[in-house]
Parts: sequence; C-alpha cells; structure tokens
Amino acid sequence: MTVRFEEFAPWLRGQPRLQGHIGVTATHLFRDPVHCADIALNFASTREMTRSFRTLFEVVRLLGKAAS
Repeated sequence: MTVRFEEFAPWLRGQPRLQGHIGVTATHLFRDPVHCADIALNFASTREMTRSFRTLFEVVRLLGKAAS
C-alpha cells in the first residue's frame, strides 16, 4: 500500500510517499523512504481512522522539519 498525501489535498503535494499498510482498527505501519523512518501507529478503533491519518501526516511533517 502506498500513501499519496497529495490525493488527500492538493496542498500536501511534495510529501514523501509512504509504503506499508493499515489495519481496520486504525493501526498503521509505514516506511518513509525519504527520512529512512518506520512509523507505527495504533488508534485501536475504526472511529479513529481520520485522526490516525492526520497524526500520520503530522509525524511525516515533523520528520521533514527535523531533517532540514
């Protein structure tokens, strides 16, 4: 599975494309190849899927800030 942030919103263009997978209970395991980082999240509920993706983006954004 590939996360393409630009498909969520046009202003998210330029973000790394993450490789990995998500589970039905808002669990994520992705690899950020740009920052050489593995990202694991667990929100434990299908009701938290939106919040889990917002958090995933925030983690990637913070990785980008730390790298610059």
